[in-house]
Amino acid sequence: MKMNDLPTSGPAPVDPYRFTTIAHRAHRFGGPLSDTKAAVLVELLGLNAKLQVLDLGCGKANLLAMVLQRWGCTGLGVDVNPHFLAEARRAHFALVAGGRLKLAEQSGDVVMQKAGQFDAVLCLGAAHYLGGMQRLLMELRRCLGRDGVVLIGEGFWSRPPTPAFLDLIGGRQAQMGTHAENAQRARHAGYDVLYTSTASCDEWDEYEGLYAKNVLDFCHQHPDDPEAAAWRAHVERWQDGWLRWGRETLGFAYYLVRSR
Repeated sequence: MKMNDLPTSGPAPVDPYRFTTIAHRAHRFGGPLSDTKAAVLVELLGLNAKLQVLDLGCGKANLLAMVLQRWGCTGLGVDVNPHFLAEARRAHFALVAGGRLKLAEQSGDVVMQKAGQFDAVLCLGAAHYLGGMQRLLMELRRCLGRDGVVLIGEGFWSRPPTPAFLDLIGGRQAQMGTHAENAQRARHAGYDVLYTSTASCDEWDEYEGLYAKNVLDFCHQHPDDPEAAAWRAHVERWQDGWLRWGRETLGFAYYLVRSR
């Protein structure tokens, strides 16, 4: 979900997904989400076994698997990171083998062209890769069936960001709004906002703490890796900036919306 998840100096990496895969190797979800809150959100979806679910930017597909196991439906998870998808296939082999879970290495833009194919869509932390929250919700109207529901996880500004924090994340203030503005964007896109919930400080601390630890552990264990020095410098800069500015500035919320 990070806007700037790769060190930007030096030559382009041979594997562009290696860093983020290592940085998230101890995470179940690709954002600040606890198992307890995930279970609540899954329950609120209110699906049934006849429905089709799409997960855009599914990562390791842990949330999608929770949905399929709770509601008995079938799902498609798409992501551009082949390492996450390989882990998802191993972790959820029974669902894949039974035909209830399909995983595809492709962009969400391609899948959203399939008119009326899905009854529910999950998109946690990937909206900015797909043109932002409002554009994503507008595009999803094409592939959603009647009364389709969307669970979208999106960042918001808890307070105006400093120029130093914007430089750190490689972003602009206009890229995100407030929590209330995110809900308004969903309404403007033609959805009822059924439920909202924000990530807690504990969820953020766990997500960011594991992110830093995963990278620093790798650099400690593999000091001769050609990317270790750049990765250590990158994550230390991020960790310092997150604790100095980000923890009080960047929020993350979950919006359950229904097309109308």
